[in-house]
Amino acid sequence: MSRGMFGIRARMFGAFGLIALMTVISSAVSWFAYDRLSGSLNQLAGSAIPAITHASELTAKGSEIVTIAPTLLSAGSNRARKRIWDSLAANFAQTSVLIDDLDNFNIDAAQRRALKSRFDIVESRLRTLDMNVQKKFWFAGRIRERVEQLKWAHADFLDEIEPLIADARFNIVQALRRAPPAPSAASPDASGPDASVPGSGGLKASLNQQEVLLQVKSEVNLLVGLIFRAANAEDMAQLGAIRLFAGERASETSTALGHLAARPGNVALRQSAKAILALAEGETSLFALRRYALQLRRGNAAMLADTAKLVQNFRADANKMALA
Repeated sequence: MSRGMFGIRARMFGAFGLIALMTVISSAVSWFAYDRLSGSLNQLAGSAIPAITHASELTAKGSEIVTIAPTLLSAGSNRARKRIWDSLAANFAQTSVLIDDLDNFNIDAAQRRALKSRFDIVESRLRTLDMNVQKKFWFAGRIRERVEQLKWAHADFLDEIEPLIADARFNIVQALRRAPPAPSAASPDASGPDASVPGSGGLKASLNQQEVLLQVKSEVNLLVGLIFRAANAEDMAQLGAIRLFAGERASETSTALGHLAARPGNVALRQSAKAILALAEGETSLFALRRYALQLRRGNAAMLADTAKLVQNFRADANKMALA
């Protein structure tokens, strides 16, 4: 009986001992696992989370650039442009500091240099875009000046040509009054106007003068209207069509001016007409200025689109470095 009790007790103590041993082993394993997990969490909290937070700040700065940059192109004045550029410049300074602070994280130096290089390209592009916006305002100012010159030149032209047309009409009336009565159609001597009759030559000259003056006035008025339209052309195709038609009108105007009688009274008219022609031809004409402005606008739009892609790549690289 005693032997049976002893066997039972031994088995019970053995079972309790085994349970105690397993408990100890489980506790030890749990402690080591917890210690390892705690170390991993400490490492994550000490480096990975700050790096991710830092990358989030960099991507946020990139988002600001994408938001602000388009407003630079749509700025309506140089003052507005400067205010927008100041915001971008502040963003550049803050982003540069964030990139420099990447040295404090476990990020490969080559990756940091690549990110810095990409950001430098973005900043350079936007500085060029800002200079182009300043050029846009410069061209707009020169176009306004040329439009004002055109208005004054056209007014001077009308002041010169209207009295000449009135004089030509007066001379025609006077020549008709001085001309002898036309011969009867039944007269055997009727053979049409005789250029030798006094006053007939003056009548013909006055008629020719009036015809040329009216042609010059018509061509110049049409040319002026085309130049005004060119100053507000919306694209290169529209500007090209206007330029083609204006070139024909300018050629006709020059030809008509050449037909004017060489009289002292026509000198001022020629000068005023040539002043208008100068605004339609050459590298400083309204057509040339508008062409440069449209080319600049198209180039700015393309540069903005390319810069947006660069910023997108910059943000993607910043996120990759934080998660690496």
